[in-house]
Amino acid sequence: MKVRATTLLLATLASVVALTPRTELRAASAPAPMPVISRGVPAFATNAVYPASGGNDADYDTVFRGTPPTSLTYDLSGVPAANRGRVLVAWYNDASGWLTKPGESFYNEPRDYTIDASPAGGGGNPPGQGWVTLVTVTGNVRNSRLHVTDLTGFNWVRMSVTAINGSFQNMDAGFNLDIHDAHLASDDAWFFLGDSITLLSMTHHEPSNYAQQVNAALPSFFPAQQNAGIGFWKTDDPLQIDPTTGQQYFAEWLAIFPGRFVSIALGTNDALGNAPPSFVSGNLSTMAQQAISAGKVPIIPLIPWSCDSRIQASGPGINDAIRALWANNPQIVPGPDFWSYFQAHPTQLSDCIHPTVNEGTDAYRKLYADKMLANVYQGAADALPPTAPTGLGATAASSSRIDLAWTASTDNVGVTGYQIERCASATCTSFAQIATATTTTYGDSGLAASTTYRYRVRASDAAGNLSPYSNIASATTQAPPPPPPGGLVAAYGFSEGSGTTTQDASGKGHTGTLQAGASWTASGKYGSALSFNGSTSYVDLGNASDLQLTGSMTWSAWIFATSNPPDDGQIIAKSNGAGWQFKTTPDTGAHTFGVGISPSAGTITQRYSTTVRALNTWYHVAGVYDATAQTLNVYVNGLLDNGALSGVVPASQYNAAGENVTVGRRAGGFYFQGTIDEVRLYNRALSAAEIQSDMNTPVGGTPPPPDTTPPTTPSGLTATASSSSRIDLAWTASTDNV
Repeated sequence: MKVRATTLLLATLASVVALTPRTELRAASAPAPMPVISRGVPAFATNAVYPASGGNDADYDTVFRGTPPTSLTYDLSGVPAANRGRVLVAWYNDASGWLTKPGESFYNEPRDYTIDASPAGGGGNPPGQGWVTLVTVTGNVRNSRLHVTDLTGFNWVRMSVTAINGSFQNMDAGFNLDIHDAHLASDDAWFFLGDSITLLSMTHHEPSNYAQQVNAALPSFFPAQQNAGIGFWKTDDPLQIDPTTGQQYFAEWLAIFPGRFVSIALGTNDALGNAPPSFVSGNLSTMAQQAISAGKVPIIPLIPWSCDSRIQASGPGINDAIRALWANNPQIVPGPDFWSYFQAHPTQLSDCIHPTVNEGTDAYRKLYADKMLANVYQGAADALPPTAPTGLGATAASSSRIDLAWTASTDNVGVTGYQIERCASATCTSFAQIATATTTTYGDSGLAASTTYRYRVRASDAAGNLSPYSNIASATTQAPPPPPPGGLVAAYGFSEGSGTTTQDASGKGHTGTLQAGASWTASGKYGSALSFNGSTSYVDLGNASDLQLTGSMTWSAWIFATSNPPDDGQIIAKSNGAGWQFKTTPDTGAHTFGVGISPSAGTITQRYSTTVRALNTWYHVAGVYDATAQTLNVYVNGLLDNGALSGVVPASQYNAAGENVTVGRRAGGFYFQGTIDEVRLYNRALSAAEIQSDMNTPVGGTPPPPDTTPPTTPSGLTATASSSSRIDLAWTASTDNV
């Protein structure tokens, strides 16, 4: 292929066609995505000179080449049927030009050919019969063609070439063949009309052609593109009559182009001939109007800068005229500013006019792609779905809850969420959506005990595209827990994970209301829990009659403190100073655990633990008030941990009747900072065994089996006489599973 530029004689001044004026520049509406579905599918050829795979790999510098009669066949059976109904078939031969003029040569260009399809099953070799011809072309003289057709019901497609346009040693058929999914529309196809600059720059050659650059920015798009660059051409040449057909060139080409976008990049040769700007803009306006009348969108760029003195003299006026066309005609999409770019990068021109290969031509294509991404594809619909979530797992967390987790999907724009579907029974298939999630975990609560549930998940993006489903995961909820120990008046597992309330698992209906910054966290002792900020947040449990206790009580919870408050950090309380309190406290120096009850409105009796509470550590803490025995005890991690006692334990306690029960604070402040989980409140004194059972059992969960493993035997027992009346014993400690 030869690329030339020269000074051309001027034609007579064409009339200026005025389009509807506009007051501002506007971008064209975005096309529908038209991805290539034939990339890398099984390809087969007859009479091949170059392999069939050269026709549909991602490298447009490789082509299929065969000696006529020859065919290139694709097995599309692996493409989803929904994506191979209405298609656009595109073939390209960049070795030849769009218009081969007398004295110029053709190079392996298909002249007579058909597009055929077969419904035969995929796999193996192409079928030998049963082909249906969908498109027939004879006498073609163009270097590429686009055909919209319907492959519904077909698994195979082929292009069969029986005659070619060629020259010495170039008498084969050589081309790339792309099949595009056009079920949404076939409008993302581009016709690049221009001079030798376009001929050189808008090929399909590597390293990155126009379509590939658009695809890199918008992966669901892959436009079809035809290079109609013609050496020596001025703006009036497309308006002349084709002597071989008797039709105007431009009208003839619009009629066979099924796409929507027509680029008209002419004017450099006009500038070389010192054509008046009105002559250039008149011709461009005429072609733009013809394109619009044919239902196309015209794009007109500025002509490139050149170090040629003729272009430097005439180019600015021509570009001003093009800008006027942009400003006055809303249907014309402004193309790239090639003048400013090559003026700033003169070394990317090889002869003062043509871009260098590859640096200049790559820049030319990138300018075009970037401009069209801004002016045409801006706001383009994202039609590419996310990938399917993987590794879905389901784990029974209790008799009423199953926890799900999966590996995240990916998306060309971004995953916005996941739809979670469920059905009940080990063999069920009728799934229904139960929730959405924005993370890759979900806790499904409120389930029936001892029941198998199956789940599947799919991702969604902002455009509403849905991914394929994940694998199916199943789990069986645990057996129902035994009735809670007598006297349970409130219990909170904080398993909701979201919302502004938390439910009372005791069945007493003491719903808690989250206040002033109490927030959910997935990092509880058993699943989700509540996080408290240490300054404002708490949970209000109300002041029901069965919470206004004066006798024995037990309080318990799992806590994870993250900071030392300046004073007490209340876990749960019903107190305005007097009343009962369950807390962390610095009363004895370092922060320990404490439980307090009031014999009267003006006094409080408190028991402290011997354990010093560390930060960022989980502790199970329980306080037990036995009114009959008049004892007040503290348990830490299931073991009695009594330290100092302040005051006298009364036979009954004072009820702060005007105060609500609160988690995370008491009246007057005394906020807890950290995480609280598994809160229980009883109206009786629990035994040590009952406290240990609660410690090891989530609220609403199944208690662990009884401990039947005895401790190991103490070892190393020694006896030493220390006096005439005393013997001291010592031994090595035993160990135990609990």
